[in-house]
Amino acid sequence: EKFNELIFDYVRLIPLGKVTTFAEISRAVGNDTLPGHIVNVLKCVQDLNYIPAHRVVTSNGRLSSSFVDGGKRGQKKYLKNFL
Repeated sequence: EKFNELIFDYVRLIPLGKVTTFAEISRAVGNDTLPGHIVNVLKCVQDLNYIPAHRVVTSNGRLSSSFVDGGKRGQKKYLKNFL
């Protein structure tokens, strides 16, 4: 639970117009071996205005198929309209 809050806090700091990766978040919150856990935490986010999970991409810059609102297609829509 506390680890998840660290993840949410970090994602809230991603500036408008920027993206980061699951691996970068994993390193930033102190556990660079768990980017998969970051994916699982962020795919549960319901309020993308409060926690902009759409600004998190894979390490190779691809959109996430685990995005909560429509997978890659949904993430692309959010990035285009709400980056």
